[in-house]
Amino acid sequence: MEKPTGRKNISCVILAAGASTRMGTQKLLLPFGDNTILGTTLAKIKSCGIGDIRIVLGANAAEIKQKVDLKGLTIIYNSDYLQGQSTSVKLAVKDISGDSGVMFALGDQPLVKKETFLALLKAYRKSDALAVFPVTKDGRRGNPVIFSPQTFADISLLQGDTGPRKLLEAYGNKAISIVVEDEHIHSDIDTPEEYKKYQRDEKDESFN
Repeated sequence: MEKPTGRKNISCVILAAGASTRMGTQKLLLPFGDNTILGTTLAKIKSCGIGDIRIVLGANAAEIKQKVDLKGLTIIYNSDYLQGQSTSVKLAVKDISGDSGVMFALGDQPLVKKETFLALLKAYRKSDALAVFPVTKDGRRGNPVIFSPQTFADISLLQGDTGPRKLLEAYGNKAISIVVEDEHIHSDIDTPEEYKKYQRDEKDESFN
């Protein structure tokens, strides 16, 4: 288990406030393996030894709290979730201590490998980067992403349906990438077709 050192304390914020309009139902509560989409994502993150895990809820918050085990997590309610993802990330960084970086993870990415989370944590703790993000071998960027506390002022200025990933280009070489063998850093689940596809992927991986 990775241990925090110095300023390299890291909180994890799981973004789970969306209304799932393209799915037609709350996607985070859909069955996935032996769990739900959100439950599978949470279990993966919890297994990485991160001490401070927070979740931002919005749409269907009461139902999610009833059906998903959020014990040990700090729950943040975003009443403005319809205004886009920026409202969630800005809320999330408000109460994080000044020396802690933050890993933003998406609640609808249950297939991201534990090894990917651990590789990002290790890379951040060993660097002085403003941000650390994963890429696949072809150079495509994905989630989750870790931001240092020095970026929180920039995050607080975000607007609309955009997350802090747009800041990565602005940071240039102060944002570092790590190559991971994990195509699922691109695999968020938004539509019924994607849900069926990634259910098949989950079954295929469970047999490996």
